[in-house]
Amino acid sequence: ADSFQSDIFPPAPSADPSLSASEFFAGKTAPRNVVDLSSGTTYASSATATATPTLPAPPPTPGALASPSLARANSYSTPAPSPVVAKQEPPTPVQVVRAASPEPPAPAPAVVEPKRSQTTPGSDGQWITT
Repeated sequence: ADSFQSDIFPPAPSADPSLSASEFFAGKTAPRNVVDLSSGTTYASSATATATPTLPAPPPTPGALASPSLARANSYSTPAPSPVVAKQEPPTPVQVVRAASPEPPAPAPAVVEPKRSQTTPGSDGQWITT
């Protein structure tokens, strides 16, 4: 498509804060700032500000049981059994086995090249072959 598709790219949350730290800790609420992705402008969202979350209410205390047999089954007069601690065996020592180092490779056989003779001029003008 050649035009901006606002249904695919709705306004996104902005990096700009809508409240200062002191306003936030004072309990003030404000709608979050959002960025219009087509133009890049930042503005406060039209959503209503949400209140600071509070802790949930404690669960209600159970009322008196209707049936005496249930009361006996759920009574806490019998102490709970003490936990059983399993006997722990000492850890088995681990033996470290190192692999034997491989033998170094045999040296390559020495290549003996035939000695080449050299011919150099002597002091008397004769050629000397060595």
